[in-house]
Amino acid sequence: MNLRLKRPLAMLLTVVMLLGLLPTAALAAGNGTSFNELTLTKEDGGTVDLQTNKETIRWNILETWTLDVDADLVTGQQSTMTITLAQGMQFVGLDVDSLSNRTGIESATWTPEITDWGEGAYAGYTPQYGTLTIQFDSGAASLEGFQLSLRPDVAFFPPELSGKDRGLSIPEAITVALDDNSPIITDVTAIHMGEGRAPSFGDQHKKEISVPSGETSSVELGGYIYSGWPTLNGQFLYHLTEELTATFSVPKGLTLSSSDNSVTVTPTEESDEDGTLWTVTVRHLYASTKHIVLTCQVPNTANADTKYLIKLKEVSSKTEGQKEPWVSYTSATTWTIYVKDPTVVEITTEPLQATNVYNFTKNGNVSKNFSDYNTVFAAVRMSNTGPVAIKKPLIYEAEFGREVQFVTAVGIPCDWEE
Repeated sequence: MNLRLKRPLAMLLTVVMLLGLLPTAALAAGNGTSFNELTLTKEDGGTVDLQTNKETIRWNILETWTLDVDADLVTGQQSTMTITLAQGMQFVGLDVDSLSNRTGIESATWTPEITDWGEGAYAGYTPQYGTLTIQFDSGAASLEGFQLSLRPDVAFFPPELSGKDRGLSIPEAITVALDDNSPIITDVTAIHMGEGRAPSFGDQHKKEISVPSGETSSVELGGYIYSGWPTLNGQFLYHLTEELTATFSVPKGLTLSSSDNSVTVTPTEESDEDGTLWTVTVRHLYASTKHIVLTCQVPNTANADTKYLIKLKEVSSKTEGQKEPWVSYTSATTWTIYVKDPTVVEITTEPLQATNVYNFTKNGNVSKNFSDYNTVFAAVRMSNTGPVAIKKPLIYEAEFGREVQFVTAVGIPCDWEE
């Protein structure tokens, strides 16, 4: 072999051998800076070394862990460290001003992730994921005792992923970089060991409403759509609901609408044995529930002495970032609309315990001149179940038994409730 070729080849082989003997950290420390410690400390005291960990970390969404950072810096050289959290993670109690005032740190800058949700979406939610940039003083030789609190962001956790063997995958959940060294990247699976409450509908204002026959009537229907959430001792855990929809079967001839601009009410081209399917949809909701008020239009052609049933068919909730919604199916009567003859008076009575009724004669009159006549003998709740208000006077009668020997005065105090 030519001598000119032998020498370069020998030098190349020598360099390859030396590289094989050097530790990986020495190769990564491009300008002399390196991490001494990069550790996650769990709530139970367990730790995960992010420099050596190669596994996806399973992290309870209700637990806050501590990121501990120690690093060697180079005096006379200005170094930069970045800590980036992906969507699905969050900094907890991040205080940029306090970090900026630490010895050896020239500046701390927090840059939240830019979202494309649109104006007004997810009102009340502030992203706590993005990039924290730490600029060190050129005179700093090391970083010691640096800690940050992190946790998965419950707002992005779909409640349907609750359970022992499930979870939300967050690739590149934590990325830490120091100068031009190779970034240290950690994947996380956010988990919740409890159960998720399925989306539902309930708490109607009134379930039964009467309207007069022969007239066009507008009926107010109210209730709450529940988006579902991970359970925590009954506590509502808000999450980002991209789309929340309740589907109702409405008898033909009746229509639904809403004056709330955040609610979309639409008839579909589908129907079932109970009527036409209507959808009530809310988008970009940061809450566990949405209160809705619908207007149901009942035509004057509706049959008298007939019940019209509006039934809930399904409720679906799609968490931000998920491809498919969580759907709950049912076929339950949500509201009953009675079409009744307006000329028929319908009054029902319900006896009440007299001792539990507030004494309006004693406490409710303005002049307070009935203080001596304050015994409540009996009480009753009267209800008008007819479609129209009763405009004629009602006659009240008080009947006393034989044991009553002397009555000086009788008062019949009244009150009403919606």
